[in-house]
Amino acid sequence: MAFSDKAAKFLAQVKMGVISSIGPDGAPQSAYVGVTTLFETGELMVGTSVKTRKYANLKANPKSSITMWEGATTIQTEGAVEIIERGDSRFADYEGRILKVDPSKQRFVGDSDQIWMVFKPTWIRYTDIAAKPWVIEENKY
Repeated sequence: MAFSDKAAKFLAQVKMGVISSIGPDGAPQSAYVGVTTLFETGELMVGTSVKTRKYANLKANPKSSITMWEGATTIQTEGAVEIIERGDSRFADYEGRILKVDPSKQRFVGDSDQIWMVFKPTWIRYTDIAAKPWVIEENKY
């Protein structure tokens, strides 16, 4: 999957966002997280601890959304998460790819509670309301 040029430029600069999940009681829960974009695969990566609500929620129900913003520009996404835990044969590969894009994630290497969540968008909306006229791009995958 390829991002639009505007979305790709935005995702290369903005590294934080909010991931949403559904809690065990059916209520939405959101968390502010670091986001690493893997452009070659069109995946958004989020690391977390196995001790967090988002981990438990997304393990039970992988449907999710991520929203990122800076000023008047936003990326809104919908999709699903695949959890890559230690012991998964892909863990080291994903960790290496994440570190190439964002070396600051090195501080999580070796943390036995660390897992990676691979967010695979099925819908993305890029919006820039500071542009005249506004720019809105939507893509379904």
